[in-house]
Amino acid sequence: MDDVLKSKYEEAIWIAKALFQHRIITGTTGNISFLHNKKMYITKSGSCLGKLDMDSFAITDLNGNILFNKPSKEYIMHLALYNSNETYKAIIHTHSFYTTLLSYNKHSYIDTPYMKFKNEKLKYIDYFPPGSKELFSAVENSLEENNDTYILEKHGIICAKDTLLSAFGTIEEIEYGAKLSFLLTEKNLNRSPYIG
Repeated sequence: MDDVLKSKYEEAIWIAKALFQHRIITGTTGNISFLHNKKMYITKSGSCLGKLDMDSFAITDLNGNILFNKPSKEYIMHLALYNSNETYKAIIHTHSFYTTLLSYNKHSYIDTPYMKFKNEKLKYIDYFPPGSKELFSAVENSLEENNDTYILEKHGIICAKDTLLSAFGTIEEIEYGAKLSFLLTEKNLNRSPYIG
């Protein structure tokens, strides 16, 4: 294994563990991928992102042919993003709690400074069952130039960037903004256990 690939594996494993520790990912939900030498390395089906090693990844080519291990059932969604923009080299998909919660109402984010900035760039994709052909088609048909982050209604978020670290930062920042947005809504202000 070359040093570049080893470094990408190590970064993916570290980020996946951080997402798990921050409870942005729970159980065996979510998936993470990166490109190397025109191949996609993606967490295999049933992986727990809090306990990954190098054997926890499947490998496909960019046409979707499976080369090693059984990939996450949402690997086609990752490929659609990679094939839409050659600058994308890494993708993270999570079922982040507050981001998913607010996705039930596409207009429920309040005007916190960061979410106003992010919300102008976020694109919402209507609900289809996770892993379904309908979801993959909806994602593929919704891809827009210069838009790398998508909220999947009642499902979660997917973010494609040039590095995993950049995708990780975006996922965390949007989840923080979604949590703040939810807690500050008038509807929840008086009953939130987090606000005195």
